[in-house]
Amino acid sequence: MMVSENYNNVPHAYYHDLESVLYVLCWLCTAQEGPNSTPRSRDFHFEESEIARWAGIGIDDPNLDGIRRAKTTIMKDDIEFGAVILDNFAPYFQPLRECVESMRKLLIFRGEYTPEDREETNTIIQQWRLNVGEKIPAKLLSMVPLCDRVAKEVFESLYSIIDKTLDELEKTDAMSPGPILTSTVEGAGMESLSVQQEGQQVKVRHIMERSMAYKGQKVIEELKKKEDEKEIELHTIEEEASGLEDASEATHPFHKSWASSNLKNSPQNDTEAASNSGTLIPSLISTGEKRPNSPADESELRSTSSSKKRRCDWEP
Repeated sequence: MMVSENYNNVPHAYYHDLESVLYVLCWLCTAQEGPNSTPRSRDFHFEESEIARWAGIGIDDPNLDGIRRAKTTIMKDDIEFGAVILDNFAPYFQPLRECVESMRKLLIFRGEYTPEDREETNTIIQQWRLNVGEKIPAKLLSMVPLCDRVAKEVFESLYSIIDKTLDELEKTDAMSPGPILTSTVEGAGMESLSVQQEGQQVKVRHIMERSMAYKGQKVIEELKKKEDEKEIELHTIEEEASGLEDASEATHPFHKSWASSNLKNSPQNDTEAASNSGTLIPSLISTGEKRPNSPADESELRSTSSSKKRRCDWEP
């Protein structure tokens, strides 16, 4: 949602994208405590911040026109922007305050631009180009609406802001590992860390520790989840294998013949065995096969002999 030229009939231009970059920076510095998407500390209520309201968060009935008007008012007011936007930056991102403020002054046109203003400003810029020969200062460039600026000059001013910020951050990083030389009342030099710098280092360490702990917890949860899935899979395989084994025992031919043999050899089936012995013995004789003596064979022979003896007793 652009502040400059936010009407639908305005064609999209390069400076609209640059303005979006500015809003993304404001969002990141407010919504996160530090790098690696570290969430803000609990003592900061993001949903109550002005940045959150720009996204419709914390508003009962978000209205685009109302949000746009509130956003425009804040972006064009130096004091208001510092109080509700820059002051809500996380401590880790406070070194970017000046960078964001300079980008706002460059990319947000805050004045009224009458035809007289346009003519006067253009005259000043032309004289600067001819007489000075250097790039136009951002302060002078900000007096002109972005639609009337030369794109190259806008990008040159933006690059200068970024380069200056990077240089300052590098100097801060170079100073942070070592102690700072301070003077005592007696004038003797001593090496000690300033309270402010030490506090910033502690906050950064806490941020990194929370980030590492969060990532470690995620890894542990993923490993535990995989172990549970493997255990469930193994349990399922064991149940399926057990079911197949039970079904195989109930239908296998060996088990059927074994059960039939037990039924034949049981005492209650002696009569049935005796009636079938006449067909079993001749088949063995006709084929000439000989099988080893077994309890079942001896029972059949005794049954056959007993049957023949009874028939002989009955014959006259």
